[in-house]
Amino acid sequence: MTKLENSFFDIDSLETLARQRTFIHRIDGRIKILTTLLFIIVVISFHKYTISMLFPYLIYPLFLLTLGNIPLSVILKKVLILSPLVIFIGIFNPIFDQSLFLKIGTIPVSSGWISFLSIIIRFFLTVSISFILISITGFYHVCIALTKIGVPNVFALQLMLMYRYIFLLIDESIRLVRAHQLRAFQSKIRMKHFIYMISHLLIRTIDRAENIYNAMLARGFHGKLNIISEHKIGIRDITFLFCWLAYFIFFRFFDIAQLFGMILVG
Repeated sequence: MTKLENSFFDIDSLETLARQRTFIHRIDGRIKILTTLLFIIVVISFHKYTISMLFPYLIYPLFLLTLGNIPLSVILKKVLILSPLVIFIGIFNPIFDQSLFLKIGTIPVSSGWISFLSIIIRFFLTVSISFILISITGFYHVCIALTKIGVPNVFALQLMLMYRYIFLLIDESIRLVRAHQLRAFQSKIRMKHFIYMISHLLIRTIDRAENIYNAMLARGFHGKLNIISEHKIGIRDITFLFCWLAYFIFFRFFDIAQLFGMILVG
């Protein structure tokens, strides 16, 4: 199995997890999107030197992972793939912000390192909760929920089609790479062959996309997302939203970690 095939199954793993029927999966998609959006807004609203007040917000992702039966390794693997980008952005903070923030014994810690650590924590929280949302809802149902809460249908439809055609592109790429491996003696693809394969991949993908679009039209597609089942928001969904909203707001204004530290040191 090639690396491309491994990446294909890695992307599809979130959709596989979304087909479960746990308590978290049965929560209305609109409620999960609103709760996730509020979570992200609260997390990014903290000051750049805030660290201790961010730790209570680990409870919400862990709660979804546990009740949603989502393996932590699946989410961590995807977050780590994106981590070099945020590390590259924040690594310059210790260079440009060298003012003293605190001392750990005799070791001085600059404000730049504190802000860098804060960026890493907030990145981990916001990106991981986005992947968890897809793994407990499914991308198609996320798009449906977006249209229900007022997002323009065109935007939601473009998101769904882009996500769907990523799988189509990867599938066609796997076919080309596998055909090359069966016909060529060398494992590496030469540049002239690579250029030919890319052009051929584009033509095959466009042709297959047209066939899929014609099939969608034959099944009654008219530019709108078709809602198969209408799910109504119940007491369980409202309770889920307001309980977590109260949790987010409480820990936004009360630093429990600092309070415990003050108690411990007297």
